[in-house]
Amino acid sequence: MKIAIGPVLFDWNRETLNTFYRRMAFESAADIIYIGEVVCSKRVGLGLDGLAQLLDEIIPSGKEIVLSSYGLVMHEGELETIQALADMARERGLMLEANDMAAVGLHEGCAMVAGPHINTYNPETVDILKDMGARRAVFPVELPCNSIASIIDGYRDYEQEAAEAHDEREEGGEGDLSNEQKPFEFELFAHGRLPLTFSARCYTARAFDLPKSDCHFKCGDYPDGMKVKTQDGVGFLTINGVETMSDPLHNLIGHVDQIRQAGVDIVRLSPQQVAGADGALLKAVKERGETVTEHVAALWRRAIDGDLSAVDAVAMMNALTPGVTFCNGYFLDQPGVSWIPPE
Repeated sequence: MKIAIGPVLFDWNRETLNTFYRRMAFESAADIIYIGEVVCSKRVGLGLDGLAQLLDEIIPSGKEIVLSSYGLVMHEGELETIQALADMARERGLMLEANDMAAVGLHEGCAMVAGPHINTYNPETVDILKDMGARRAVFPVELPCNSIASIIDGYRDYEQEAAEAHDEREEGGEGDLSNEQKPFEFELFAHGRLPLTFSARCYTARAFDLPKSDCHFKCGDYPDGMKVKTQDGVGFLTINGVETMSDPLHNLIGHVDQIRQAGVDIVRLSPQQVAGADGALLKAVKERGETVTEHVAALWRRAIDGDLSAVDAVAMMNALTPGVTFCNGYFLDQPGVSWIPPE
């Protein structure tokens, strides 16, 4: 199983993003790195020029690089940005992660990843997406393990039928269709605050009584998003501009065996700074100029390789992110906010 670092979903400044992605490329255990703004087109972030420059720096790392696009496309300017990203991906031989069907349409016929915001809920959808150019699909975050396994099994049946039809055509001398037979990949969001939904309204701006058009870039003040609590003072959601996320950190490191048995090819780790947490290990990580995400990836690599038991892996994740609440409910077909420790 491969490890992917998902796109940064928060409003980090350019210096922080550049440093982060360089470390992911040259210092982390990840196999795949997603880069690009998913949440809000107003964010400065890397910008297209900065992104191009960063790509030139990190492509030599040998890791697979994927360019991510917006999760909600609302105006022509955003379509133009996605088109520029698609062109950049084609020029460099990279895949584009399409998180909105508008992006799928713009990039149709070219290699792409169907991101977690595309409603990939059945094998038939996977088949349609593949016909449009998708080579990988990231499951929506609310799908339980049994549904994930069912979709993968159903699609593998399609692939088997296609392979048999290909063999028959080869015997009939109809040419080489091997490019069609490359196995489709399935990716699971396995760590990080769950991206639940997008809105045309910016909730972070509203929290400060600011209009979306003049938001003062308040998201930049919250590197892990703004916590929303219930009336009882319990963390419930995280507000990240136009995106609503979970407050608990989705953590499936204790379920590596189930993920593998379901047929998942890639696990996605969503970057976090864990800015409000405190602990000896976390402090040491930051003092060395390292990132929490590279240590999360290292723990996942050990768990995937069988060097950590489920219980030990969760304990070590707790030590790395002290005071952070975990959840795994969606994966276990329970309320998403639930946390059921592995045995």
